[in-house]
Amino acid sequence: MVRVLLVITLLGCVLVDAPEAIAGDGGAVTTQNQEAIRLSKAGELSPAIGIWLSLLAETGTDYEYRWVFHKNIGRNYQKLGRLPEAWWHLTRAWELSGGGKSQKLLTWVGEVETAMGADHTRVHLEGEVDGTTVRFPNDEHGFRYRTPLDWWFPRGAQLLQVSAPNREATTRSFTVTAETRTVTLALPLPEGLGVLVLRADPAAE
Repeated sequence: MVRVLLVITLLGCVLVDAPEAIAGDGGAVTTQNQEAIRLSKAGELSPAIGIWLSLLAETGTDYEYRWVFHKNIGRNYQKLGRLPEAWWHLTRAWELSGGGKSQKLLTWVGEVETAMGADHTRVHLEGEVDGTTVRFPNDEHGFRYRTPLDWWFPRGAQLLQVSAPNREATTRSFTVTAETRTVTLALPLPEGLGVLVLRADPAAE
C-alpha cells in the first residue's frame, strides 16, 4: 500500500499520515476524503460528514486511518452544535487512535462535555439481540450506531429507531431523567414484528 503525507487542513486539524489508496480501490478513498475536506473548508459541514460516514462503511473496521474520519466527523458535528454526535465520534477517534495520535482529541471531548453541561445525561444503551443498532430521528445521514452504546441525551422524551438482523426496524420512545443510567432494547425472538421493550434503570443508591 503506497502512502503519502496528506495534510488535513480541516478547520484546525493536525497533520495526518493518511494512505493514498487502499488495495484495489483506485484511489477512491483519497479522492472522497479530499472532497470532504474541500466541502468543510467551504462551510458545507453536513455534506462533508456524509462523505466521511460513507467512508467508514466502505473501508471497514480494520482500516488503519478510520480514526481520522471519526475525528473529522466529530469536529464538524461540534461546530454544528450536534454535541452528542460530536462526543461519540471524537471519543471513538481517541479509542481507535490508541490514545496517542492527537492529544487535541481529549481537549475537544472535554469541550463537548462541558457544553452539554447539566442538561444532558449519559445513558448506556444495550441491545438484547446481537447486532442491535439504533438510529436517531434528527440524523439526516441515516447513520446506525451499534449497541452497546453510550450516548448523551437531553433530559426529557426521546425517540429512536431500533433494528437488528432479521428484524424490522421499530420506533419507540422513552424518557431520560437525571437518574437514568441504562436503557435495554429488547426485540423478542418470535417470528413477525417484535414489540420493543425499554427498561430504564435508575442510578444505584
